[in-house]
Amino acid sequence: MNKTPKFNSIEQLWKSIVKPADYQAVDHLWKMLPGVYRERDEPDQDREGKKGDLKLYLEGFGIVLDQVKKNLDQRLRDTSPLTCQSWLLPYFADMLDVRLVSPDIEGQRQEIANAVSWRQRKGTVAVCVEIAEAVGQMPIIAYEGHNSVATNPRVGYRQPTMIELGEPNWQEPPKDQPKDPSRSAERPGTPAVTVDFRKLSAPFEVDEQRPTPLSVKSRFGDEEILWQHENAPHGVPEQEYPGYRDVSMRTPDMRTPNWREGLYHPKRFRLYTPVAEGFLKEYGIGKTAVNRLLTPMPPPDPDDWKESTTKANYLYHSKIDEIKIRRSSTLTYIFIEERLLPESIDSMDNASLERIIRRTLITKNVPVSSEELQRPNDWADEWQQNDFLLQWERHFVPDSDDYAKGIWYTSVKGGTWNLIAGEPGSAGKSLTERQHLKKETRWPTLIDNLDIIRPETDVLHPHYIEVKQLTLMNRLILSGEQCILTIVAVKSLEAKMDRAQPPASEESQVVPAHVKATHCLIQNITPGNLIFELEYCTVNTDWTCSELRASDCILLGELTVKGVELLRLRYCCAPELASSAWPENWVIHKDSVTSEQPIFYDSENYHGRHSLFSKFFGERGFAVLHQNCPASIRHGAEDGGELGAFHDRHYCGRQDAVLEKLVDFLPVGMLPVLIIDRYWQAPLTR
Repeated sequence: MNKTPKFNSIEQLWKSIVKPADYQAVDHLWKMLPGVYRERDEPDQDREGKKGDLKLYLEGFGIVLDQVKKNLDQRLRDTSPLTCQSWLLPYFADMLDVRLVSPDIEGQRQEIANAVSWRQRKGTVAVCVEIAEAVGQMPIIAYEGHNSVATNPRVGYRQPTMIELGEPNWQEPPKDQPKDPSRSAERPGTPAVTVDFRKLSAPFEVDEQRPTPLSVKSRFGDEEILWQHENAPHGVPEQEYPGYRDVSMRTPDMRTPNWREGLYHPKRFRLYTPVAEGFLKEYGIGKTAVNRLLTPMPPPDPDDWKESTTKANYLYHSKIDEIKIRRSSTLTYIFIEERLLPESIDSMDNASLERIIRRTLITKNVPVSSEELQRPNDWADEWQQNDFLLQWERHFVPDSDDYAKGIWYTSVKGGTWNLIAGEPGSAGKSLTERQHLKKETRWPTLIDNLDIIRPETDVLHPHYIEVKQLTLMNRLILSGEQCILTIVAVKSLEAKMDRAQPPASEESQVVPAHVKATHCLIQNITPGNLIFELEYCTVNTDWTCSELRASDCILLGELTVKGVELLRLRYCCAPELASSAWPENWVIHKDSVTSEQPIFYDSENYHGRHSLFSKFFGERGFAVLHQNCPASIRHGAEDGGELGAFHDRHYCGRQDAVLEKLVDFLPVGMLPVLIIDRYWQAPLTR
């Protein structure tokens, strides 16, 4: 029977979940010295850091050696386009004569790394699918046009065998007996123009131990599935699920190909891909876990403080706790709380206990012993790779001239810990079967409200809030002078700038009430006297605020003089802009602001306007631009990218890059057509 492992120290826990720290040459130099010299190097009790002269002397050499090693490591990484710095990619492309078309850095790396391999297999279906997946960073299922055009039986046509079709149990009639037309029509693989209503044409999973020549492996979600169509091509197609699942034959379509028409022609190469994820409701964190994260543990006892100083006048203190939440199975959440406490016990008060505090939430498949643990590393720069699930941090930054004055900072950040594979940093890694296709990064989802309040011990100082990398299915309530949102999807946003006024004898530290958002999707905003500064955002609400500054955004709500006093717009889509007679305090760059209606995959045309309905919030494709969206929106940003919340993901740019790249690798005269399959589903299981 397997025993549940226990972690008796914070060092054991961190080694199991956090990537190894950077190389430290000073530690190796110190260990190489004879023990007698290390023992004689007694630290000076009055010196900050409490290190001996010999240790401090070696640190100077260690810093140089660390820099030399990092420089050599970077030189080694720069020898490959897969690991080099992004600014070197154009030089690799020029050396191999590669025309880079992908707007995504990962796609450009694949274009260069596979340039020779793709040229050697130019014109084949397999390489065209690989190119489309690498350049577009999206799963692809492709069909050749000549296999989709209805034909009659003809001389010289070779019927595929039952083994090739994946139906070895089919009994062929004896050759010495006359053929029954009805029986022959039932044979899989027989060319026909009419539909055989006795069979269902649908994709089915294939046993990986028994593959067939016609079976292919494609990516569905986070899995690689081997599959093939049965009763293709003249069985009854699934009318409920068109897209790649429909392989019924048609007569040639002579129209110019696009996402909707001109698809079935011998000179067409159809590529199906699912709708982009957007802010997918992937991993939900419930109310219990969030409340536990926002509630500090009991303050530490001064008598138990350790004498390990990590910063001037501060001591490092950490605790670990766990909580089990029962869903379909019991899930263990681990909470790690860290504090920097004043070194002097006499200066301890309630406010000082909350001055610098951080709480981190991760998940673990095994319980962790709940006890005080000591982490070996220092406080700063420890969480840089998103190797956590959710993190809350608060600290106070005093004014350089007057310690009594300062600003509180509170941040809530989502990470990629244990979202998919239960491993640190699993999001963004490549699949085992397809090294050229990466997983799309997904951020955690908060099911209940998230209320970020001011520090209870100090309500006079300004409060700055930062929320990053989260999907919030309910309300986000912020109480602070400045709120910064980055890569956040929120269903309802409410900002409250409620701060008690300082005494009359003190100078007022009134900070402008700002809400700054970048790469965000906001469904609804509670009206208020606020200043909004938006960049690369999609907002689906009518505007009522004192000032709005927006760039490269999609603003679906109504913009009126009564609702917005001061307006600054550039490179935006604002279909509900009040009129062309704007007041003097409205500054709008007319050449870059469009009033065309955007088209989304999950939207409804309600009373002549396209709205994003909240019932689709968190679903795949919510607020993702449609292929038929006007070019002024798909390429309306200042840098030529798409407007809105997914500008940095390059959804539209990657779709165009796939078509542009395949023109160089398809036979002459054949045109690629990319179809976004809204009904993309995994094959059926037997």
